[in-house]
Amino acid sequence: LGVLLANQTINQATKDELDWLWDVRNKVHLMLLEERELNQYNIAHYNRAVRALSALRVCLGGLP
Repeated sequence: LGVLLANQTINQATKDELDWLWDVRNKVHLMLLEERELNQYNIAHYNRAVRALSALRVCLGGLP
């Protein structure tokens, strides 16, 4: 992400949101989960993740 920011492919706000998403989901593998994730996330988390990935897609030249 640092390279994308340095090359001005993404802006700081998009990087911040992608960093948040990475921190939330980093190193999560289904076979390593110690408990169910079913109720650990809410609709706000989902919407934030969708917006972050949508912003990345637009920065890379895709459709929103």
